[in-house]
Parts: sequence; C-alpha cells; structure tokens
Amino acid sequence: MKPDLVEIAAAIIGVASVWLMAKESLWAWPVGLVNVVLYTFVFQGARLYAQMGLQIVYAVLMVIGFLAWRRGESGAPLVPSFTPPARLAGFLGLGAAGTLVIVALLSRTTNGAQPWWDGGTTAFSLVAQYLQTRKRIESWILWILVDVVCVGLFASQKLGPTAALYGVFTLLAAMGLRDWLRSSKGAAA
Repeated sequence: MKPDLVEIAAAIIGVASVWLMAKESLWAWPVGLVNVVLYTFVFQGARLYAQMGLQIVYAVLMVIGFLAWRRGESGAPLVPSFTPPARLAGFLGLGAAGTLVIVALLSRTTNGAQPWWDGGTTAFSLVAQYLQTRKRIESWILWILVDVVCVGLFASQKLGPTAALYGVFTLLAAMGLRDWLRSSKGAAA
C-alpha cells in the first residue's frame, strides 16, 4: 500500500508537535491538534479503530493541555515534576484496565486488525497524554514504551511513514525525558 499524502503530512506535523512538547513550548498543543485530526482519518483507513478513537480523545486533551500549561497551577507555571508513587500506580492500573476494556470492545464490535496491540497502546497513550498535560516526567517513559510497540503495530499494517514517525517519536521522547529532567532540577534549585 502506497503512503497517503495525509499520512505523510500527519507524520511531519507529528514530529514538530513532539519536538515542541519536549521543549515545553505552548505551541505543541495547537500543532498537536492538527496532527491528531489528520491521524483520525489515517487510522480509520487502516482499521485501527482504537487508535482512531484515541485521536479524538487527544483532540480534547490538546485543548486541556494548552489551557493547563497556559494558566499553570494556582497561578504558577507548571514545571516538570514526578508523579507521587501511589498516584502513578493508580494511573498504570487504569492503563491496564483500559487495555482490557478496549480489547473487549474491539474484539466484539469491530473487524480490528490487531485488537490487543491497538487496545494496549491506546490505553497507555491516554495515561501518558494525561500525565503530559500536568508536565509529569513519567509521561515520557510511557511514551517511549508505547512508541516502540507502535513501530511494530504500524509496520504490520503497512503504515510505513507512521511506523517511521513512531521511531522518531521514540527518540524525541528520550530527548523530552532528558530535557524535562534537566528542567525539573533547575526549578528545584
């Protein structure tokens, strides 16, 4: 299957969005919104319905993230920080439970190509994205894990540019992790 121009445009815009996120730029959110709108159509065509639905949820989270980063917390700008361990465990539990729910829905109601991989990456992407709206450092660790799995998922569906994009996302997530760790140390000083 030949890559679609929408897929190529979405991939390029996606790289810009994640790079801006790693640099803590407020522009990451509107650029990311364009990216997720385009990917809604790409994933629909690939029959990756959980990924398609994820893009719609991302659109909402893009607005929430933009507002959270712009307003900060109690009037102070958000700074990268770690999630308290008990809360992080809760988020990871939500990701696991979400995986089971999404897989059950996909298996029963769609002709989804890869329900387990599609459902698991979708559930944990939601957790990572939410953590990112709060500038939680662990979001980057989750993104690295999700992105690595997505490379294989998208390659298996012959979405070459998207698989390559998620390879780049993996590298950008590592850069984001490094930069946010540095930023958090600077804020603590």
